[in-house]
Amino acid sequence: MSAVVNPLQVRYRHAGSSADRLAKWSAVALGFSIPISTALDNLLLGLILLGWVASGHYRDKLRAIRDNPIALLALALFALLSLGTLHGVAPISERLDFLGKYKDLLFIALLISLFRDETAWRHALLGFAAAMLLTLLLSFTIGFGILPDRIFAHGAVSNPVVFKLHITQNLLMAYAAFLFATAALRAAAGARRTWLALASVLAIYNVLFLVHGRTGHVVISVLTIFFFASWLRWRGFVIGVLAVALLSVAAFYESPAFRERVLKANDEYQLWYSGAAIAEDNSVGSRMQWYRAGIAIIGEHPLIGVGTGSFAGVYA
Repeated sequence: MSAVVNPLQVRYRHAGSSADRLAKWSAVALGFSIPISTALDNLLLGLILLGWVASGHYRDKLRAIRDNPIALLALALFALLSLGTLHGVAPISERLDFLGKYKDLLFIALLISLFRDETAWRHALLGFAAAMLLTLLLSFTIGFGILPDRIFAHGAVSNPVVFKLHITQNLLMAYAAFLFATAALRAAAGARRTWLALASVLAIYNVLFLVHGRTGHVVISVLTIFFFASWLRWRGFVIGVLAVALLSVAAFYESPAFRERVLKANDEYQLWYSGAAIAEDNSVGSRMQWYRAGIAIIGEHPLIGVGTGSFAGVYA
């Protein structure tokens, strides 16, 4: 006797499957959009949330989140920030507004549950790689004067940024250089490995010699050491440190952008160290003041802190 098929169940499963595809393909598209458009990022995050909720299978999703330490750490940090809104000197509206800035921590868990499918996360990485290659190409054409200054609002020969400001572009380009290098190492010998290695070298050159952004300089240094250490263990660590030292010296003497940022950082630090008044545009001095104030606040409130969103009020 054949089982009776419930049309509502069939329709529900079809809708759930469509919602799951929406969430996964939106997550894949996010890999391409992150280096390019914040507005598109927000749209895709909304679609991811909608698809994730509508697709069901919560038990499987929660199991994937539970079994992933990165997802658990992200949720734990958001929970800690949420608890921090229960006290503090800032008004509750400011505390909640500050907490909202960390909503992306929740999306880490959602994305991890979606990327159980290896094909999905591979496509997302390819999307990110494609966006960074496009950024790299346009950055070089601006940096070498092929495209005019300000064609992308901020980019100029002296600082050839494209879709993002220099801090963000250099940070993402540093990750892209590491991604290309890792892919080249895993690829079979041949043209594919050569092209990936070349892309990594060009990305490193872009970070150190063309675009401003000290955060990117630090990240590319750390990732270079990590790359060699994960490949060749302790020998790789030594090689990585030497490679970073050589690249830093070369960039300092050959890249006006890199040298200017290093010298400016030193001047800003010396000004802070002297005890002089720190201007708002002194990024190093401001950070040192924040670090010193932060350590003092931790010393005074070591257990529960001063509350989420209350640092500015206590610091003032």
